[in-house]
Amino acid sequence: MNIKNKKILFIQSGIPFYYPTLESSIYNGLKKNVQTVTMVSSKDAMKTAFRIKPDFVLVLNGLNEDFKDIIPIFKSHGFKVGVWLIDDPYYSDLTQHIVLDYDYVFTQDSGIIDFYKKIGCNRVFYVPLASDPSIYKPTHNHSSYKYDISFI
Repeated sequence: MNIKNKKILFIQSGIPFYYPTLESSIYNGLKKNVQTVTMVSSKDAMKTAFRIKPDFVLVLNGLNEDFKDIIPIFKSHGFKVGVWLIDDPYYSDLTQHIVLDYDYVFTQDSGIIDFYKKIGCNRVFYVPLASDPSIYKPTHNHSSYKYDISFI
């Protein structure tokens, strides 16, 4: 399977704090690796999916209440749907109730894969959350800025 030829529908989490930056970075990373990626809110997901007919639908986090309604509709129309859980294991008490709705589960915590498999998820993958090199990059400071100790 050549991923470069795929169309991805990337559905935002709906979480208004710190997630928009992550979503933009994920979108930019996907753009570099697939034919087409379209990022939408959960409110626009259905109409966009029927218009662009993606090869794969990727949901970030999956805890937005809207997903309870739209994921079954996606699946009934033959769309392959995955969820990327980027806060594992902190919300596994909640995510354990939604993961079985998805064809694929991606997690940034390799230690929780067995947990999801034990509750019936057959396709669970470790996908670490990385940083966007266009935002987070090393800087080259003048040697006068070097110190023996630093506090963060």
